[in-house]
Amino acid sequence: MHSDLSPVEHAIKTADGRRLVYYTLGDSPRLVVCEAGLGMSALYWVPVMQQLAKHCRVVAYDRAGIGSSSPDQNRRDLTRLASDLGEIVSSQTYEELVLVGHSWGAPVVRTYVKHNRSSVQNLMGMVLVDPIVEQLLPHFKPLPLALQRSLFVPLARLKLLARVLKPTVRGLPDDVMKKRGKWTKCVAFLA
Repeated sequence: MHSDLSPVEHAIKTADGRRLVYYTLGDSPRLVVCEAGLGMSALYWVPVMQQLAKHCRVVAYDRAGIGSSSPDQNRRDLTRLASDLGEIVSSQTYEELVLVGHSWGAPVVRTYVKHNRSSVQNLMGMVLVDPIVEQLLPHFKPLPLALQRSLFVPLARLKLLARVLKPTVRGLPDDVMKKRGKWTKCVAFLA
């Protein structure tokens, strides 16, 4: 059963002038920041946000090139991805912080904490859901990712990506599904 609460959309400007869109739900000094899996919008966190918002404030954001977030012209390695997470975290006020990373989001969270351990305030913990182990990345063949990138961007521009991803998001609340055109509008699949 899903709550009727819908997250509120916000945006910040990064140090280099890009726009990152994020969504919040809840009102608490306890903050949970959710990092999405590869190519996914923050909106797939909505059912989790609705449950967590009963106890804390939850933030999820669209990485560069996803949804309404500006694309990034720089190389999108883990350090660069983690710096965007840092921009989101530092834009928030909180007393306690928990970082959640799903799949590709897990190494982003780990990299952020590794490079910012001394400056992250009141980090209570990390939750890594079905994490990818970044040390295995060199063993992946580049062709499948290149194929995905070359297919997903044209599919998004033709407004067909939503159909392709529909099985992945089946069961999300209606208010989130109405926004799915927004999150399937990938400017760059590998964000």
